[in-house]
Amino acid sequence: MAELNRLSIAICTYNRSASLIQTLDSIYHCGYKGNEIVDILVVTNNCNDDTLAHLAEFKQAHQTTQLALNLISEPRSGKSHALNTAIKHSYHDLICFIDDDQTVRSGFIQHHC
Repeated sequence: MAELNRLSIAICTYNRSASLIQTLDSIYHCGYKGNEIVDILVVTNNCNDDTLAHLAEFKQAHQTTQLALNLISEPRSGKSHALNTAIKHSYHDLICFIDDDQTVRSGFIQHHC
C-alpha cells in the first residue's frame, strides 16, 4: 500500500520517558515546514514505567499536520524486536532510526527529506 508520506523517523524506547520526551521535543522544534507528512514512530518496548502516560500527554499537546506521531507497543523485550516492529509499521521510502536519548538540530527533517 503506497502512502503519501516519504519519511519515517523511528524511535525505540524502554523505560526512558524523560529522555524520550526530550528527543520528541527536539524533533517537533527542529523547524520542519515541508509539504510531506513525516511519520514519527515510537515503539515502546515492553515499557513498565510512565512512558505511555508521558507519550499520551505529548501527543495531545503536539498535534500537527506535518508530523504524525504514532505509538506502537512491542511486548517482546529486546531492541531487535522493537526495530523490526518499527520497520513492519513503516510504509515509506525512508526510515531514519534515532535513539531515545538523542536530540536533533534545526533542519534535521528537511535534510533527510
